Amino acid sequence: MALKDGRRDVTAALPPFRPDLGKLAALAQGRASLFKMTYRQCAATCGVEYTPQHHEIEMWVLALMFSEYTADLILDKAEDGHCYAHKPCNATSAVHLQMARDFKKQLEELVNEIGDRIDAVQDIVNSRKASPRRGTP
Repeated sequence: MALKDGRRDVTAALPPFRPDLGKLAALAQGRASLFKMTYRQCAATCGVEYTPQHHEIEMWVLALMFSEYTADLILDKAEDGHCYAHKPCNATSAVHLQMARDFKKQLEELVNEIGDRIDAVQDIVNSRKASPRRGTP
């Protein structure tokens, strides 16, 4: 996935004031299919599977698309010197670069939080595996 792809797809689905959520969902499902985001390992034994049509996958891809859109929009404005008074504007380029850095920092913080949660959940799963209950594979 790339910044320009997210920007293109989200822009195509955003009317002036309200996003076309159906169109965004279809784009997300298409991307999920393209990237083979399918989890069927437990379909036969547990009845649990995730395909591009499941909301977990759809929201995952939408989150990526909106992040790509936001980063690309802000960075284009930084590069262009987006300003209503004069162009290019070094002052607004600096503002937009700071916005991009702050956005990246918040995404990194989220990634770290996800990593911490993965580790904590893995510990729970490992503990459960060490003392299995009846009926669990």
